[in-house]
Amino acid sequence: MSTTQLDRQVRRVKKRGKTAASREEGDLHRLRIALKKLRYTAEFFAPLYPKRDVKRYLKKLRVLQNDLGDLNDVANVRRVVGELMREKSKKDNDASMRFAGGAMVGWYGAQVPATAKQALKRYRKFKRIKPFWQ
Repeated sequence: MSTTQLDRQVRRVKKRGKTAASREEGDLHRLRIALKKLRYTAEFFAPLYPKRDVKRYLKKLRVLQNDLGDLNDVANVRRVVGELMREKSKKDNDASMRFAGGAMVGWYGAQVPATAKQALKRYRKFKRIKPFWQ
């Protein structure tokens, strides 16, 4: 039973990984969510398997999730700063606030190409790892 659940999550991750190669924000986010579900499933069934194998697998899974989480942070910064700018512009026209918001979004946005490349590189390595339940 546990292997069926785990294999299903791996298939979902691989499906999302194929589309994530596009480096589109939404595709990368869906890969992150699929990895999160795989991790939760793996953690649930972990006590049934050798601890050392489970630990190694989950460590690599968490690192990959963190990279994709960094990309999700960029999307959240854009959204929050955009909302703040819309709120601020209703009250007054503060150029320094717009500049600071633009600088923050720009700095985070500049991190996206390298972070996406790193995450996809880690994903390619991760998908070659033999799962602990096989």
